[in-house]
Amino acid sequence: MPVVRHQREFWERAFREVERGAKVGEVARRLGVRAGTLSWWCWKLRRLEPGRRRQSRAEFLPVVVAQQAVPMPVAAVEVEASGVRLHVEIGTDVEYVSALVAAIRRRC
Repeated sequence: MPVVRHQREFWERAFREVERGAKVGEVARRLGVRAGTLSWWCWKLRRLEPGRRRQSRAEFLPVVVAQQAVPMPVAAVEVEASGVRLHVEIGTDVEYVSALVAAIRRRC
């Protein structure tokens, strides 16, 4: 099968399609070239234009913070075991606290 060499203008046209949002694979298939080759040309053409920025498809909306969150005071319980004092937040798993106290009693 003969190798077909395309001129730079061919690749620039394909590149413009990709820049406008077309998928590389679809453009490559339609033009009868390898997607990897087209991807390389897109990379190369972007590098040749250093001042050029890609157009972003994302839109950013302004964010306004209405009020700062105030940290809630933490309610805690004090547990003493074998001379060790623990401050445990209310809501902590009871089995975890029980296992912790048992481990302290064994070690101290």
